[in-house]
Amino acid sequence: MRFKYLLGFIVVAGTMLFISSASFAVENQAAAPHEGKKQAHAQNDPWAIGLTEEQRTQMKALRDEGRTKTELLRAEVKTKKVALKEEMNAVNPDRAKAVAIVKDIVALEEQLSLLYIDDVFKVRNILTAEQYQKMREMRGKKKSSRKDRRNDQEHGDSENKDLK
Repeated sequence: MRFKYLLGFIVVAGTMLFISSASFAVENQAAAPHEGKKQAHAQNDPWAIGLTEEQRTQMKALRDEGRTKTELLRAEVKTKKVALKEEMNAVNPDRAKAVAIVKDIVALEEQLSLLYIDDVFKVRNILTAEQYQKMREMRGKKKSSRKDRRNDQEHGDSENKDLK
């Protein structure tokens, strides 16, 4: 009986300690936000290139329109690829059907490529030459940092490996 009482007390005390330490950590994070993260976010902010409100509205509309179109086309490509796989895995695959599906996939992928080209020209018409150059530089930095993180994940962080 005494053991159960002591065990219950330990469980309750541990729970209280856990809750208080978690709330303390949250309070400290709220009280002292990480300045480095804010600065990094500001550098990656797509609007940091100095867009006017009109440009922001145009860019958002272009992004939303492009996203909708590309999602539909990508879904069609995916459906066609599934159909091609099914046709090729059939007991008696029909070459003509397979070729027709491949031609459909190629046509859809061509539409995706043309949408990309159209969007690049639309963006260039919305932005000034300086804004476009800044955007390209920001995208290049973002791509290289993503590539670096991906390499670190695939190969392990070499700095941390050397320390172990």
